[in-house]
Amino acid sequence: MLLSEPDLGRAMLAVLVVHVIHVLTSLTLVIPRGSRVVLAALRPTAIRFVLVQAIAQPLTIAVMLGVDGAEGTAPWAVVAGGGAVVALAVLLLVMANRRQAGGRRRL
Repeated sequence: MLLSEPDLGRAMLAVLVVHVIHVLTSLTLVIPRGSRVVLAALRPTAIRFVLVQAIAQPLTIAVMLGVDGAEGTAPWAVVAGGGAVVALAVLLLVMANRRQAGGRRRL
């Protein structure tokens, strides 16, 4: 995928495969090996999977349509992604500090 021209189909497939791997590995953390699983219990996971894909696939299409054909990168997508990562890190740090401060007051 990195050695050839950007392709919408391969990008969408990559998003799907990465998400499937993530969901399945997260299930291995909560379901013991060799245990029996009732399929109805996996329904909420399947619904979340479909909802995330319903958001991720159109975003993949939008990003791939914004890619410059010759360069293979979308500078605005890189900046937006970097900004989102920084904002998430700041949000998580603020929330972690609030929990620690709240825990100290209760003691």
